[in-house]
Amino acid sequence: MSFLPALTTGAVLDEFTAAVADRGGTVSGVFNDGTRLFARSVLPKVDAVRRTDAFQGGVAVRATEDDVWLHPFLFRQVCTNGAVIAQSLAARHIPDLHDRDPDEAAELVRDGVAACCAPEVFRTNMDHVRTAAETRVDLALMFLPMFSQFPEAAHAHLLPQIVRTFFDDRDDTRFGLMNAVTAVARGVADPDVRWRLEELGGALAVGIPAPRHRPPATSFLREVVQIG
Repeated sequence: MSFLPALTTGAVLDEFTAAVADRGGTVSGVFNDGTRLFARSVLPKVDAVRRTDAFQGGVAVRATEDDVWLHPFLFRQVCTNGAVIAQSLAARHIPDLHDRDPDEAAELVRDGVAACCAPEVFRTNMDHVRTAAETRVDLALMFLPMFSQFPEAAHAHLLPQIVRTFFDDRDDTRFGLMNAVTAVARGVADPDVRWRLEELGGALAVGIPAPRHRPPATSFLREVVQIG
């Protein structure tokens, strides 16, 4: 079976960077080892959730040798945290790179950046975050089921940090939990785990509903902090 020359992760990054630059944005947080690519970008447009708490919109990209994912991105200026909005209708998945002409794949990357950069996407995401800032969160009911997708090692290492940050910040809203998750993500060295945490932060921003089963109570989470 013959394959067309694939669009490499380096070429994906080049297309992503050029498309972002065309819209006045900048790219940062790049990891590319030739088989995995993770990068984020921010655009000039700024909007505030609270009076002194401003966000920039942008786009995040994740790619392998076979697939590309593009998602809207929110960057919190006050503490340089980022959230990947994987649930957005503007998000794009480009599969089967080996079966595509590289020029076609490159165009799909540029089109995906354009979709995620649309002003209405940023407005919608900011509306979600404002709602999150006004919505008190039951930490056990909402967060633990969402975090259960992470490996057991992450539970032992990351969960205490996230819960401690949440309680220390004294913001008991969904916005506060989102910021606790993305604050911990910023210090994670593993690019895949950092991305998944930023996606979790994005899910909290848009209010993904929790499963129906009852997770451990909030008192358990306080014990997690003490143990951690």
